[in-house]
Amino acid sequence: MFSRSMFWKLFFPIGIVLIVSAIAAAIYLPYVIRQSAEQDALAAGKETVSQFTKLRQYYTENVIAKVSGKAGFSAAADHVNQPLVVPLPATMIHELSAMFEASGTTLKLYSPYPFPNRKGRVLDKFAEDAWRFLQANPDRAFYRTETVGERSIVRVAIADRMTAQACVACHNSVAGSPKTDWKLGDVRGVLEVDSSKQLDSGQHILSQA
Repeated sequence: MFSRSMFWKLFFPIGIVLIVSAIAAAIYLPYVIRQSAEQDALAAGKETVSQFTKLRQYYTENVIAKVSGKAGFSAAADHVNQPLVVPLPATMIHELSAMFEASGTTLKLYSPYPFPNRKGRVLDKFAEDAWRFLQANPDRAFYRTETVGERSIVRVAIADRMTAQACVACHNSVAGSPKTDWKLGDVRGVLEVDSSKQLDSGQHILSQA
């Protein structure tokens, strides 16, 4: 009886602690993994946007600036099959984003001031919230996790700013520009990266646990 009593005194509390710990882990672990996946997606999204921003800045300064004013050359959204027409920087971003869709990452560029060829685009709730937030906080990122169909995606939005004088000059003078009083540093639009890869990886980890 002494041995049985000691067994219950020693091992029963340990068993209770183990059960409670297992329940707590089952509740808390998915939250931790999801939070980690969201932060990974945020970091990856910011890096992707940064790369595209640098690419466009280089393109603007070393291509657009050189062809502007050159006899016969021009920049326009409609450039396909036109050897003397190069794509506008924004057009380049739209076309590159279409090429990246197969990799599981979607890049979007939008603004409340679209050019005529994109005036039919309607901004959803996230895009409207991102625009308002980035107008007030141009150096920060706006992000949200949303469910699309049966998948969760992390949407990361960064301010698309007028970083080069060539951009300002072009937007203030090009035919069809919806706004012609831009200044250097203004938030022209929003660059958004949508990704599900990090959340999918987190879900896979949970399914294997």
